[in-house]
Amino acid sequence: MKESILFITTASWEPRFLEGARRIQSQYSIANAVCFWFEDYAERTAESRNSFKQLFSSTEHIFKPLRLAPNDIATHSGGSSAEIWKTIYSVLKEALHSATYFVFDITTTPREALWIILDCLTESGVNGCILYHRAANHGEWCGCEPTSPHIVPKLGGISQLDKSTKLLIVSGFDQDRSEHFIHHYEPDETLIILQEGSKEEDAIKNQKPHLERFQGMPNVKLAFMNSYADDWGFSELETLASEFACDSNLVMASVGPKTSAVSLYRLHRRIENSALVYSPCREYNKGYSEGIDSTLRIDWNNSVVF
Repeated sequence: MKESILFITTASWEPRFLEGARRIQSQYSIANAVCFWFEDYAERTAESRNSFKQLFSSTEHIFKPLRLAPNDIATHSGGSSAEIWKTIYSVLKEALHSATYFVFDITTTPREALWIILDCLTESGVNGCILYHRAANHGEWCGCEPTSPHIVPKLGGISQLDKSTKLLIVSGFDQDRSEHFIHHYEPDETLIILQEGSKEEDAIKNQKPHLERFQGMPNVKLAFMNSYADDWGFSELETLASEFACDSNLVMASVGPKTSAVSLYRLHRRIENSALVYSPCREYNKGYSEGIDSTLRIDWNNSVVF
């Protein structure tokens, strides 16, 4: 049977969105493309969405709007999250019906949508690959004014009342985001994982500020992993979490490298008492990234996940 490749991405104002799409188009024979986009930032992505439409003008493609948060983002609840899940599920159920392989570009996909898409792809049983395009340079900050964290639909795991609550955070450049999760969940213990083995900016923007704020703090542990390793840090993460999560309800958050979010999803599928949580910000830096660097790839099938 002839291979039918489905391309899945999320529109963004970041240069990596279009540059990454061009890379993928040149390397894969795309039969269908699904491009999600967020109404919250419609003006910012309008130009890039139009360019994407032209780029895939000879390929069957659909654009599907989502909403990152309700109109009053300050009173964020799970309502919009449920709508995101329903929309993504409906679109992918139809798109995957004729697909024999998928290519999912996670580069500019917010983590809640990323995890929902990953879950739909995993449940479908269709094999594929996940791609991430590293930025040539990063700005000083990514997002600010985070909203109240919530559990991602269908990814809440099994919570047991007689177990303690522990929080695992794969951290990013903003230590305030890590503290935000700690204050919200008030866990018995917290494990903050810092990025290592990558660019010098990780030591300056991630490690140093987190060590200064959290090292020596009661009930907070610090560890390191390389989210850009061949397995996107999963083996290191699994080793750290297996010991830390023992006899607890584990809450897991990702505000670090996007590749770590994929590893957290794999970990969630292996730890039944775990939940993936997300906290969208009220504002995102329009100049967060510049250019495009190397493209990282990981194959995705049920043997990888389970």
